[in-house]
Amino acid sequence: MQRYAIVERGDEASARLSKKLRKDLDAFLTYDEVHPELVISVGGDGTMLRSVHDYIDQLEEVAFVGIHTGTLGFFTDYTIDEANLLVYDIKDKALTVEKRSMIEAMVSVSRHHQVLRHTINPSMAQSWHLVQNLCRSVK
Repeated sequence: MQRYAIVERGDEASARLSKKLRKDLDAFLTYDEVHPELVISVGGDGTMLRSVHDYIDQLEEVAFVGIHTGTLGFFTDYTIDEANLLVYDIKDKALTVEKRSMIEAMVSVSRHHQVLRHTINPSMAQSWHLVQNLCRSVK
């Protein structure tokens, strides 16, 4: 990986960590928000989902990794205290890419439409069943 981008939650701790990460990573990678190969999500699960949404058209070319600074961190791989380990793992090419599946469902309620997108992994199995049941009940 040569190019990276950072998507942050917007709070002070995430902004401070993002700035430090850029300083450390710019020594051996190029910052590129348009066509990154790696997107680092600094925040919580909401930030990770926003990261995926921001690069939804490039999912085949982009890998995602998260640093947890938020309130939920099921999708994140590192804690704020492990940020240096993430930099080391990137430099050492020790990151493992796991493929995840996405679903898109159109749910029609009265005259309103809502699109639901979920990343499916073992911890999201209950959400998947909820979406399936919701889709069945709407038909």
